Amino acid sequence: MKQLAINMDDTAWVLAAMARVMLMTPVVGLFYGGLVSSKTVVSMIGLSFLALGQDISGIIGCLNYTIMNGMGLG
Repeated sequence: MKQLAINMDDTAWVLAAMARVMLMTPVVGLFYGGLVSSKTVVSMIGLSFLALGQDISGIIGCLNYTIMNGMGLG
């Protein structure tokens, strides 16, 4: 198996994109919160923070990819 080298430019781009998404997520939650009634604002903000992977028994998604966990070079 060929060893992949880490490219500094690609790594910098991924970190910059991840930082932008982290800044964008609360704003999207507040935007969606403004579209619903005042009773469901907290739930809409919470839903915008979920990042789900494969489902567990078809009911709820798991957090396999939280903070880039399990993402590697190969």
